[in-house]
Amino acid sequence: MANELIRLCCFVIREDFGDLIEVFILLRYFHVRISLLTPIFSTKRPAKVLFEKGRLPAALIARYSSLPLEKVKECLFILIQHNLVYWAREVPDQTKSPIFYQIDSREVLSRIKFGVYLNHTRNRFGNEGQVIITYVLLNGKASFKSLVEARNLSKRTKEYKTLKEKYAELVTEGYLKYLKYTDALSAQDKQDAAEQRELAKMTTFVPTKKEKAEARAKVAELDSIESAGGRKRKKAVVDEDHSRLSKQPRTEDVFEIIEDAQVRVNYERFNILARNDHITSFVEERINPAAKLVMKVILELADEKRLDAEESRAMSAQTIIRKVPTEDILEDQIELERQDPSHEYLVSEYLDLLVEDGSKFIRKKDDSMSGLYSVRYKDLIERLKQRKLESILQEKYGSMAVRIYKILQAKGKLEEKNIASLAMLTQADARKIIDQLFVEGLVELQEVPKAADRAPSRTYYLWYAEPERCYQKILTCLYRTLGNIHEQRMYEKEGYARLIERRAIARLRSTMHLMTPEEKEQLRIFDQSMERLDVAALRIVNLVMILTNYR
Repeated sequence: MANELIRLCCFVIREDFGDLIEVFILLRYFHVRISLLTPIFSTKRPAKVLFEKGRLPAALIARYSSLPLEKVKECLFILIQHNLVYWAREVPDQTKSPIFYQIDSREVLSRIKFGVYLNHTRNRFGNEGQVIITYVLLNGKASFKSLVEARNLSKRTKEYKTLKEKYAELVTEGYLKYLKYTDALSAQDKQDAAEQRELAKMTTFVPTKKEKAEARAKVAELDSIESAGGRKRKKAVVDEDHSRLSKQPRTEDVFEIIEDAQVRVNYERFNILARNDHITSFVEERINPAAKLVMKVILELADEKRLDAEESRAMSAQTIIRKVPTEDILEDQIELERQDPSHEYLVSEYLDLLVEDGSKFIRKKDDSMSGLYSVRYKDLIERLKQRKLESILQEKYGSMAVRIYKILQAKGKLEEKNIASLAMLTQADARKIIDQLFVEGLVELQEVPKAADRAPSRTYYLWYAEPERCYQKILTCLYRTLGNIHEQRMYEKEGYARLIERRAIARLRSTMHLMTPEEKEQLRIFDQSMERLDVAALRIVNLVMILTNYR
């Protein structure tokens, strides 16, 4: 999978930063000098060097990529600006120590999910939120002040106030996070430095294994406590007589944003939204749209801000019932014993249905006071992955392959004759399907010899399935397909490069009416082709997000 992953990452970087038309259009949004953007044509070479060679200083990157050192530094500047490359010194806290650069494949792969992030932004925060997130994604890092200057807004306008409120909401809820100088360091370097500081507090001698474990646990505990950097808490407002606080809700924190502070998009929060969306769609397929509505309310109440959380906090049934809106669809899609059921009774029935369903969408933790409910995120993600794997097997090899795979997953290692018996197939048909799955790497073979000579006639041949290997195999195919899609996109752009450039210039000069009908027809065909490729890529990206646990 490594080769396919490197190939896809190089195509993503090349498509986003290496096209002349792309640079020409970005000049309008970035407002930067062309000298900084011209080296982007060669970023695919330094990026590929970093993928293949690992952490390197700028001089070695220039040597392996056959580029001048100044060009390499400018390429690294752009990649650091867009959070794709991290740097670290060989010896920390020494300014003369050489700097090493490292590319993060997860950051590069996050760029293929930008369409998903923008869709969730529009649904949750409206057009104003989409404008803010789009600007930050285009620039990698940005501030509210630069956004206002780019849109040429006055502080007296209504649009400025609306954008500021939406910006504060995005920051408060964690969809935008403020940056520090050390955020340009890789996560491993920051963790190692923090562990060294904790070890220095414990001992001045060589640390023991126990002390290292304690330092690592302390660093993990500190990392889990996220500070709200870049936000200032407003002072409490008092009445005229200064006798008491004004009537403001004490439970809500009111923050004032710092307009010149740099922010970036927090991908983890958007991945949580994507995960919740897939879970609710799964509920709708398994039960009905009304159950999806109840599950959506449960996930919103949970409001988990960490993607690695295995289970949500417990919620009472009364809290869920109050949040679920009263709609006729709740009564129409479920069989009830009562003729005139109440809203509370309907929601309670759906909660029981979600608990008792085979997929176990929620878990009932306590029977007192109508019960406490929680969501097992880890189990639900595993069921989503299993469901996607079975759908792929169904599409490529048929229902019999799905049946054999389920048998191997449930029973463990089995001989061929046992598999045929349990699947109710002839041994020849079972052998044919197993061979197909084995060639694709979806099932494995274990040899158990009876004697030391390992003679085939005196050897048991056991078949088994490992889900994680299947997921990795499918991911490799998906990365290869995404790479092919990006390659086709670049091929299409090269074929229509002249027309694309002419359209971009015509739009800037408002002279679209001067283009001929033949040129407009060719551009229409190009747009349709790009739209088909985008739809195909979006479907694959959604599947990749599920198989990679939304990371």
